[in-house]
Amino acid sequence: MGCQMDSRVGYDRKEHATQRFRYFIFQMTVPDVKVKWLNALRADPELREWAIEEMKIWLAEGRALMKIHKKSLEVLEMTNEPDWNMVKSGLRWHPPKISTKQDAEWESRLKEKMKLLS
Repeated sequence: MGCQMDSRVGYDRKEHATQRFRYFIFQMTVPDVKVKWLNALRADPELREWAIEEMKIWLAEGRALMKIHKKSLEVLEMTNEPDWNMVKSGLRWHPPKISTKQDAEWESRLKEKMKLLS
């Protein structure tokens, strides 16, 4: 998969479009429409695989964010002044491990960007 960097705007158009598509399908559709999208995604093996991978990534990211929010709530609810160093260490977020396929895509993109810079 080639990099779709748009030098005019400075981002990967394909990745941006994919994220917006995912957001639209999984969050911005009413149940009747969402069912139609899910049915369409299931009907195509390649799209189904894509949707499953996207949803797994999204859920992993969501779980990590929920841990951060939970920790923030705990800090806010404390009656005594917290140890801010401990708070800071608990608020770090490490993105979930991406799949091997995605690793290869990101590596390819990085190599292409490095070539552009040299």
